[in-house]
Amino acid sequence: MSTQQRLIITLPTDSGTLIHLRTTSKAEARQKQIYTALNINPDPIGKYKTIVDMKSVVPTETD
Repeated sequence: MSTQQRLIITLPTDSGTLIHLRTTSKAEARQKQIYTALNINPDPIGKYKTIVDMKSVVPTETD
């Protein structure tokens, strides 16, 4: 049984923004059985889409 993962995909656009897509990989059959037995949602967080306008981001100094 492999591990279910949370994924982030970052897509730059021509207009200078970044689109971050967050999703969860599909649960395998055995994982689904465990989730069902424990009454747990296999994707409790769901999917999220965040758009960041890089023109308005202020850079910070790093040490």
